[in-house]
Amino acid sequence: MAGLTFDWLAAVNEQSEKNNWPEGLLNKQQSAIEVLKNWQAPNRKSEYWRYSDAGRLKKDSLGHEWVAVPEPEETSVVISLTEQGVQSPSHVPDWLEIKPVHAVDQPDWSALKATPELVVQASNEALFSHGVALSVASGAPKNATIVLRYAADEPNQWTYVRNIISLEAGAEITVDEQVVAGRINVNNFYQIADGAHLKRHQQVVLAADQQHVALHHFSLHNEAQVTSQNRHEGGDLQHHVHWVDFLGEQAEYKAGSINKATNSTHISDIVMVNHQHKNNRSEVIHRSLADDSGQVFNNAKAVVVKHADGSEIDQDLKNILLSEDAKIASKPEMEVYADEVIAAHGSTIGTLDEEAVFYLQSRGIPADTARDMMMVSFEQEALIC
Repeated sequence: MAGLTFDWLAAVNEQSEKNNWPEGLLNKQQSAIEVLKNWQAPNRKSEYWRYSDAGRLKKDSLGHEWVAVPEPEETSVVISLTEQGVQSPSHVPDWLEIKPVHAVDQPDWSALKATPELVVQASNEALFSHGVALSVASGAPKNATIVLRYAADEPNQWTYVRNIISLEAGAEITVDEQVVAGRINVNNFYQIADGAHLKRHQQVVLAADQQHVALHHFSLHNEAQVTSQNRHEGGDLQHHVHWVDFLGEQAEYKAGSINKATNSTHISDIVMVNHQHKNNRSEVIHRSLADDSGQVFNNAKAVVVKHADGSEIDQDLKNILLSEDAKIASKPEMEVYADEVIAAHGSTIGTLDEEAVFYLQSRGIPADTARDMMMVSFEQEALIC
């Protein structure tokens, strides 16, 4: 796996000639390259990759199938991110500002310190070629929706995209992230100001041999809210990290994920929540199913620092195995260093309730339909928005 790092660096050298960026940003990118030289590529010793085959990242040949996604509403602001760059709408509403990501102030575009555990995501800092910086004004309509549509028509090379989405104080917005095709490594930085509310939908439903790697970092200030609905299904490899930092008080992060691995799919869904201030609440709900030889890794971790009293944490990870060869690893974690904290976590792994299937059959429902009904019911427990 060490060769993977050199593959990244070769890609950096090929790409650097194309970038006509501010000197400060180029220096930062070069610093990221130097860091990568000293880091190992992901392997089974890494906590985040213990249950996934990181070697799949180096596959030379993938298919060229695109997955149909729902057409956005006419009122949505649609931004397409392809291997060629960014396609923004010709008319931008007055409540939204769109800039190229490399045009924003340097302190803003990198909001999370990279670590060896996040080496694949850290490669984005060295390799990203484009992305957008979105600023949503407090006067945005409450039903406003922004669609980020990822459609890279290059299945045999990685496309690296980096976005910043900022909500001003009191703003409310829905962001839909739709992955259509390609091998995409995306880093998104969500900055949620005081009293702002982000509703986010992430849909990554991939064709059999597609791959997707994502890091989503959420910074929540006083009384900010994030409601995040994720659906991860299919593909060859999916690796998602959701990193949450509470930077004020009375904020709330709530996430619901549905993970479905079939054939030989590997899906990792990792959530890291840092309770750094008092009186914040986080809730993580995962419902995962694995069939054939598919694998799912669920990890929800919350860290409550000293004096972050009044924190509330709830982690609910439930999983169903649908075949003998399927595998699921489920790991809720808490590190609590404060005294006054309300915390609950749980994880279960089992199979479909055959008695319930038999009951439905006794009411005239075919066995396959009965199982499908139970799986849909199971998934709906994670639907939060």
